[in-house]
Amino acid sequence: MAVFELNGEQLWANVRNTVSNFLFNEWQNGALLGTLPEQAFFVICDRATMTQNDLDSGRLICLIGVAPICPAEFIIFRIGQWTASKPTPSRYLVRLLLKVRGRLRNPHQSR
Repeated sequence: MAVFELNGEQLWANVRNTVSNFLFNEWQNGALLGTLPEQAFFVICDRATMTQNDLDSGRLICLIGVAPICPAEFIIFRIGQWTASKPTPSRYLVRLLLKVRGRLRNPHQSR
């Protein structure tokens, strides 16, 4: 995914869409609070989440917030990923999303 793409608007939109689609499905399946998706989660991946130094270094940063059913609080993740500007063979984002899915589906699981 991000490892092989240049850090820019198209990549940021792809990341936002991928994460938003994942969280939308989790919301539809009852893992997140809120009557509207906007109340259940947010995904920010744009110039607001990255400094010029991040961009120059090939670092993508995505801010994700979710309101899980339990505990009754909003959880915010800040995820960083190297892009093609500075390639690193990592699947960190995919692994993290799978871990989040596990936590949302089993909130009492030990950390």
